[in-house]
Amino acid sequence: FKRYNMSQRSYIFEAKRSGKLTVLLSASQESPLVNACLLIRGWDFGNVRVLADGHPLEPGTEFLTGLLRTLEGSDLVVWIAKASTSPVRIEVEPEEEGIH
Repeated sequence: FKRYNMSQRSYIFEAKRSGKLTVLLSASQESPLVNACLLIRGWDFGNVRVLADGHPLEPGTEFLTGLLRTLEGSDLVVWIAKASTSPVRIEVEPEEEGIH
């Protein structure tokens, strides 16, 4: 976890060589999670799979993605339609060929 950007309302991360990112987003009654946004700098993997607490999320309804092209490469934006008052484990990984 690199940092949280208040102006973008997103958690900012650096891409790993494997492409897999696992993060535990803290949430509670006092500080609930509502529609998380992740920005993954240096993404070079194509389509993604997103899981919340081990359950695959449905693209287009439970999460949206977009690529930001920069001079250094591409950054992946993942918006997750999820609300929780307890911690949520999010996994973002490259989608394998043939899996949709």
